[in-house]
Amino acid sequence: MLSRLPGCLRAVAWAAPLALVMADAARVRAVALQAAPEGAAATATRAPAGAAASGADVAPRAEVEAMPGAAAASARAEVEALLAEQAAAWNRGDLAAFTSIYADDATFVSPSGIRHGREAVLARYRERYPDRRAMGRLELQPNEARPLGYAAPAQACDGGPASAATAVAASAPSGSRVASLSIVARWRLTYPDDPARKAAEGWTLLVFQRRDGRWQILQDVSL
Repeated sequence: MLSRLPGCLRAVAWAAPLALVMADAARVRAVALQAAPEGAAATATRAPAGAAASGADVAPRAEVEAMPGAAAASARAEVEALLAEQAAAWNRGDLAAFTSIYADDATFVSPSGIRHGREAVLARYRERYPDRRAMGRLELQPNEARPLGYAAPAQACDGGPASAATAVAASAPSGSRVASLSIVARWRLTYPDDPARKAAEGWTLLVFQRRDGRWQILQDVSL
């Protein structure tokens, strides 16, 4: 679960306390219950996070909570670009590419239950969306981005012990980079090939972690 750098420069990223993630999930659920249209909670299923690379698929962005520092801003930009690629895969009907962003040990939680592992997540999507027509078209409106943990390079390479700095939220050690990040977003699926079908929408909370030099979804809570 840790990102690593070669040689003496090693970074250790500690995940944010479980309580912080649970609090975010509770807040997302509360907002969803207040904002969802009547009957939506019973019919909506989790749409993929992200928006297609083409501007036509990107909904107007909601105000995103400011994350101080260049490291936080860079992390947010990286994750949002990755989500755009993921959504582009969804919108062309490629579920294997869409789920490739999930970690091998990812956890996916929805009102229908919990799944563990990328392969289980892919199986779920294939079951719920058996063809391109069933997948519809995705729009995503980011609402909040928040760093959950940081990693700092070792302070000494020669003649001194290597040490790791850890932090949560805005308390970033000097010279560190974001190692885990949460994204809260509102998703919406429309069905251009079936105009009579009602759009599905809801909220999703994604926890990303940087592993082996790339971002992966570690936890997905979708309502």
